[in-house]
Amino acid sequence: MEAYERVIGSAGARIRDGEARYRPTLEEAGRWGAVLRAELGEIEIVAPKAPKDTVLTLDGRDVRADAGGNDVTARAWGEPGARQIAAHASDGRQGTASATARAGSSTKVIVRLAVPPSTPVPAPAAAAPALDESHEAAAAERKGLRAPPVPVWIAAGAGVAGLAVFGIFGAMSAGRASDLDACSPSCPASKRADAEEGRRDQTIANIGLVAGGVGVATAGVLWIALPNDEKKDAAATRSVRVTVVPAGVIAHARF
Repeated sequence: MEAYERVIGSAGARIRDGEARYRPTLEEAGRWGAVLRAELGEIEIVAPKAPKDTVLTLDGRDVRADAGGNDVTARAWGEPGARQIAAHASDGRQGTASATARAGSSTKVIVRLAVPPSTPVPAPAAAAPALDESHEAAAAERKGLRAPPVPVWIAAGAGVAGLAVFGIFGAMSAGRASDLDACSPSCPASKRADAEEGRRDQTIANIGLVAGGVGVATAGVLWIALPNDEKKDAAATRSVRVTVVPAGVIAHARF
């Protein structure tokens, strides 16, 4: 949904500048945006009188915030259901709230910052018998309770992002191809821009499919092959980041 909103904004600006060939792109993105808007719920987050560096999260994921005016605000889309919102300011103040996202509608949530109460110091307890941590960890692993290490989550997230790009731009390319098939083999010259944009969208979709497959496969390999002694420090030594840009997908990795 955020990708379609960016396409609508950029294509609309180009049309206003006199580049009429972007009108089909605007119409296509608007049509798919309307479809998603009916299926998703929008959450509008407002942190009143919050510092400009306040971080807003939705279900534990950072959302892009706007620090204009006296409030920090953000908009995010998601599937219908319960959502948890949190705000963290650099001065130590925090705030939490909950909301229910409803399909086809927008829900406004106010998150007020406050200084968290101090945590009382617990009274000393009697010493408990020492446990063999290695034995406990091995027993938990045999029971299937071992959580995936951080690199697995990162690689899986990159794979999901790539597959999402494949789905969005593949659908856009298929729509343009269907329009061109209707007038083939004698399409007017005005359809040439559609053909160029269709090829571009298909290229981006192919890149997204490859990136998605590589991300999912990497997650599986890391989950199987990553040694236990590396899992503790994996978050500090490995990172994967995927960025969607108009020309395609950029993947950054560090090992």
